[in-house]
Amino acid sequence: MRQWGEEHLFSAGEKHSILVDNLSGKPISKLAVSSPQGEILDANDCHREKVIKH
Repeated sequence: MRQWGEEHLFSAGEKHSILVDNLSGKPISKLAVSSPQGEILDANDCHREKVIKH
């Protein structure tokens, strides 16, 4: 959620914080949803299924 907010809730040039790696000091990679085969998925590539407990 944090990365989504950083991308969508601030105007260009508006100050905000980012997450950085403690060792390198570089920004962390963008999180992505991927398939079991490693392909990056977007909202059109997946769906929700209700889990029914037995």
